[in-house]
Amino acid sequence: MGAIHRGLLTVVLVVISLALVIGIPLVIGWILTLFLPFSLFEGTLLGMIASLVTGMIWYNILRFDPSSEVEEEENDSEGEILESRFWRTNAERTWENWFRYMIANSVYEDLLDSPRWVEETSEEQLQELSIHLADAALSILKTKSPRATQLRVSKGRLKHEMVKIGQPPYEDSILNAGVAAVNVVLAPMEAVLKRIVREQLWDEPAGIN
Repeated sequence: MGAIHRGLLTVVLVVISLALVIGIPLVIGWILTLFLPFSLFEGTLLGMIASLVTGMIWYNILRFDPSSEVEEEENDSEGEILESRFWRTNAERTWENWFRYMIANSVYEDLLDSPRWVEETSEEQLQELSIHLADAALSILKTKSPRATQLRVSKGRLKHEMVKIGQPPYEDSILNAGVAAVNVVLAPMEAVLKRIVREQLWDEPAGIN
């Protein structure tokens, strides 16, 4: 008995659906023929197209989830340490903070490419480690002589600076990754960096996008 009721209900729903699908465009088409030089067929066809477009628009509106945009933004920021960790305002976007941001992200990217560090260390810890390495690298650069011909960071100097700023001794694998990532950032910026070191422009706004 229950199966018969379900069958009848299905038939009724199908009939109602067909009536709505055909009836609504037919009514719209008939109304259009009263005001425009359309035949009933043309008006019905136009009404059907309009109904389908309207239905799609409302379907997209109703299924829109604002939280998905937030998740998208969060996903976009994955694999990068956000600028807000280094500056909040344009005035804080100094050369020192800009280089900290670039170096920290270069180190972080290298560490993320290592399955070992990803498995053993959380993202937050990797970010903090990358920022500490960037701080140490900046400390080295800020003490460079204005007459220095090459602005690079060595593993020994980086290790010494990490201890100096109160960080625990890092493994050679981390230091090697850190040195490589730091120098990758410094190499193409050497001309700008030399001017910053020479004129001590670390606290000046970074004139770069």
